[in-house]
Amino acid sequence: PFPGGEPCQPFLLLEYLAGSRISDPLLAVAGVPLAHKVGLCAELARSVQRLHELNLVHGDLSTNNVLVEPGGRVRLIDLGQGGPLRRGYQPDDKNLDRAGTDGFSPAALLARRELPSQASDIRQAAAVVFHVLTGELAGSDCEADGTVRRQGQLDRMDVPPELGRIVQRGLRDRDARP
Repeated sequence: PFPGGEPCQPFLLLEYLAGSRISDPLLAVAGVPLAHKVGLCAELARSVQRLHELNLVHGDLSTNNVLVEPGGRVRLIDLGQGGPLRRGYQPDDKNLDRAGTDGFSPAALLARRELPSQASDIRQAAAVVFHVLTGELAGSDCEADGTVRRQGQLDRMDVPPELGRIVQRGLRDRDARP
């Protein structure tokens, strides 16, 4: 009940964010300069780093959950599968049937053999970067099955080798046990 004794209907108020998915403007417009794509990817990396510095995990980074506002500010949205980072972190009961997004998350997270973690966030962020740079999904297959294919796609898009190595390193499967 409300302090005055009257019943109150709870509600959720969300901020409206003007913008589009990180992949939309890049894949829809031919000839977007690589430097612009790399700048957005760097902003994504900074956003994930800030989240981790707050001891939080996102749990479901994908191009659907990374918004670019007019002016280029990158925002992480839909933290429904995320939560505080702590030893033994478990997702809420409402999320036990879901984990990550196919094509962006490691197979172990999708199969619920791994818990959301900083390592899975990094893997997902690298998959978003790969998608922004190549227009292709990195996939959720294990490292050995996807590395050569992904390197070929990075090479075709003239991604500098140094950046390609960083993306490939981020796409590696990691042991995310607490």
